[in-house]
Amino acid sequence: MAHIRGISRFRISVALSLLAALSVVALAIPASSGASGAYPVRLCSPETYRSDGTGGTFGTGNSDVGILRPYVSSQGNIGYGPVGKWTAWHPVLQCAAMNTNNPGQFSYGMRLFTNQDVGWLRGQGGGFEIVPPSGITIAQVSFKARALLPPNWGHQGGLGGGGTKMIWEFVGAPNSAGTSGQAIPSRDSFGTYGSAGAVQAVSAYRVGQVCEPSGTATICFGPNESLLIQDLIVTLMDRVKPNVRILDSPAALGTWVSGEQRIGYLVHDGESGIRETQVFLDGKLIDTKTHPCESVSGFGAGDVSVPMAARMKPCSNQLEGGTVLLDSKQYGDGEHQLRVCARDFASATTYWGQDPAACTETTLRFDNTAPTAPEAMEAVSTRIPRAVEPNDVGWNDPGKGDPGAPVTAAVYEITDQDGRPVIPPKVVKVDGPASVPANSVQAKNVEAVPRLSTPTGAGNYTLRVRLVDAVGHVSGLSTTPLRYSCQDSGGSPLPETNVALGLVREGYHATTATSKLALPQGKKAVLLGQVRGPGGMAFGGARTCVNAKPVTDPQLTLMASIQTDRQGQYRTNLRPGPSRNLVAVVRQGHRESWSGEALTRVRVKPQLKVKRKRIKAGQVLHFTGKIPGPRAGRVTVVLEAKVGKGWQPFRYYRTRANGKYRLKYRPRAGHLTRPTKFIVRAIVPLQSGYPYQQGSSSRRVVVIQPSRR
Repeated sequence: MAHIRGISRFRISVALSLLAALSVVALAIPASSGASGAYPVRLCSPETYRSDGTGGTFGTGNSDVGILRPYVSSQGNIGYGPVGKWTAWHPVLQCAAMNTNNPGQFSYGMRLFTNQDVGWLRGQGGGFEIVPPSGITIAQVSFKARALLPPNWGHQGGLGGGGTKMIWEFVGAPNSAGTSGQAIPSRDSFGTYGSAGAVQAVSAYRVGQVCEPSGTATICFGPNESLLIQDLIVTLMDRVKPNVRILDSPAALGTWVSGEQRIGYLVHDGESGIRETQVFLDGKLIDTKTHPCESVSGFGAGDVSVPMAARMKPCSNQLEGGTVLLDSKQYGDGEHQLRVCARDFASATTYWGQDPAACTETTLRFDNTAPTAPEAMEAVSTRIPRAVEPNDVGWNDPGKGDPGAPVTAAVYEITDQDGRPVIPPKVVKVDGPASVPANSVQAKNVEAVPRLSTPTGAGNYTLRVRLVDAVGHVSGLSTTPLRYSCQDSGGSPLPETNVALGLVREGYHATTATSKLALPQGKKAVLLGQVRGPGGMAFGGARTCVNAKPVTDPQLTLMASIQTDRQGQYRTNLRPGPSRNLVAVVRQGHRESWSGEALTRVRVKPQLKVKRKRIKAGQVLHFTGKIPGPRAGRVTVVLEAKVGKGWQPFRYYRTRANGKYRLKYRPRAGHLTRPTKFIVRAIVPLQSGYPYQQGSSSRRVVVIQPSRR
């Protein structure tokens, strides 16, 4: 090596290129912190050589490469900036054929530091430093290099002579496991260099030259000698998985839906970029979308055949979106799991094995079937207090066996006996978790109508009910009869009401009231009572119905309607009539409070007439009479005659439909020697079907004259 005295200063000229990071609008969802994977970036490869001789720009203008900058070193100290007349690239920051007469693989690459006029001192050097984009680290690097020498080289201090050596280094890595190295590159063929003994995670990598002459030489000088670098394979670590978001829609938010549903999603990755999106429903792939990326072949790179990135950010870093159209009828009623997955270039490549995709999922809820009509629907007995059973109408749980939407509403109306609506449609809703199927134990399906809106008047009606699920499907119709014994009193229904009823004879004091009262036919009585609410409070203004029926009849009918006074008391006259059962009823909506039963026992007094009051022995007596109704037809009437101190029946007769009777009788009077009184009465005995107690008519006296001999 030549020793040149008097040279104490030198200048090296370099070009510095900074690559601006592409700004991307971030998704407003948390980023995953898990490592996404590793991916290879193949740069300045002869396999990408183009006929124009450029092979593509690497550096300036290629902002997603990161930062590619030259550096200078002196005694281990690194600096960045001008380096005199040393040329960093030829052309600047570009991969190209160095010899236009032979633009093939042998001369293709990046020309590093052409030594033109001065040399490097011992320990001085320079090269280029690869700094990947933010968020990405370098795991491994390999490259090919050779010495590019002029025809008449021979300077011992240059690359050809071995004084200048090629070096490489993982910046920031511990100097172990092969994280740095140096070599004298061949001038005849490319050699492969640069790998470390283990996976690194550094933020920069250097390739360069250093002056290390042999012996006591202090300078390296090799005019027009260059280091030619090509086929860099930079393996990058992408530590952030893509962001995946399913866009809000009724279906995506878990609302129960039917028919066709369009589901949209957005994906984003700020590092290696989005390569692929996939959509799964219930674990089955239903849609795949591959996004374009800048990649190159892997052939010739260590026999690895997977695609490699042509840039450090090879795929889109913008928001990417997609939609899938689902016909919910094809998947059945119930819950379905939708999963949207995205792979960035790192997780899509199999260069070092494939990492899991980034996924997000949501539950879709489909229902295309109407609920069943209310089953076993029944109105609660009107006589059960609301405190015991708060619901007026109930039916079986409509969600049993239904994997679809919960049944959230019931629509009912009430019609009269002619089918005319008397209560227009009313809606009853339940508040329950909307995100569970109808057959879930957490579901709250409508199973009852707590408080019916009822007709004001008494009578027979029909309740008609349909069910509605959370989607809006309407069930078939169910009906049940309703019967009310009294006019509605109105007001807010009380949990419980007590109604008392008693009877007194006309003119008697209320304290003599009893539940059973014996009366002669035609006599009046007074009916009285009181109505009390919870805690014995007076229920003033309560419409109280007094219902009555003859003891032989099956059905009560309204006899009187009375309103209680402020003390909750009521009073009315009881018209004469047969033996009757009586109850007092107070109704509020669907609930009725009944008093205990009161009973009148009325003693019948049949009419009896005789046509002649004097007859001769042997003549016929003509009797007529009538008994009161109701049910006065075919009632047995017995005629009795006074015999001694007792009575002896002598004729039986059944009344006509109107309660009248007519009969003849010839007394046995042949033995009479003097006028004799024949005393007669009519008896109506107690008998089934006739609503009166046994009673007798007034006595009738007939004088029988003896016959002449």
